[in-house]
Amino acid sequence: MIAIVLAAGKGSRMRKKSQKVLTPFLGYPMIKYIIDALIACDIKKIYVVIGYYGNRVKKALKGYDVVFIEQKKRLGTAHAVYQAKKFLQNHESDLLIVPGDFPLLGVRNINNLIRTHRKHRASLTLLTAKERKSDAGSVVRGYKNRIIDLVVVDREKSANREVSAGVYLFKSAKFLYTELEKICRQPQSENRLSDIVRNYYQNRKRIRNYQMENKFCCTHGVNTLEQLTSMELTVRNYLLENSSNRTIHSHKKEIKVI
Repeated sequence: MIAIVLAAGKGSRMRKKSQKVLTPFLGYPMIKYIIDALIACDIKKIYVVIGYYGNRVKKALKGYDVVFIEQKKRLGTAHAVYQAKKFLQNHESDLLIVPGDFPLLGVRNINNLIRTHRKHRASLTLLTAKERKSDAGSVVRGYKNRIIDLVVVDREKSANREVSAGVYLFKSAKFLYTELEKICRQPQSENRLSDIVRNYYQNRKRIRNYQMENKFCCTHGVNTLEQLTSMELTVRNYLLENSSNRTIHSHKKEIKVI
């Protein structure tokens, strides 16, 4: 199992000059929750795609056994993953892709995603959730309830719907990079990884999903300071109400809620 962590984006909606994935969540940089969770899931090889303030990300992850890959031009998530082509294009092993700004993803969700992927022998397995008024891409289902696409829906017009959490698990890195090359060749300003779902469906690849546990009502990465504050408050309230468990466990550290 190989993992790619996406950590190149500027995160302009956070209204901060620092790198978004380094923003503290309960006092601990968001990206470290992701790296620690991957390590706890026994994922041996981790690549981190960096760009904006990349040196700061490198410094924050000093001591971690990860490989850094630079995305010089920020042209979307598909383009970010494509930067690892020279390392992974011939690999037949499973490839997990996760955003670096999703501190509440957690070990359990990752492990359950992997189990679902292997149980159904899927070519692509998505982490999904049910959420109201989300910026995340909506899951489109077709004949026999098969996943056929991810599309953007107006946040204010969306009802309780099935959305993508931005986490993808691919069976073969080799086939993925063949399809990514097609997406990244298209003349557009942003190449989105979500477009790969349509490609896989059109190639008759088996697509499955695992609907994540939603204990903290957080089903995606952090995009704004308001979301960050809301998530921290939700977690603090939950842990204070459940006095027997007042820490969030990270692979190398416990974040205590005071």
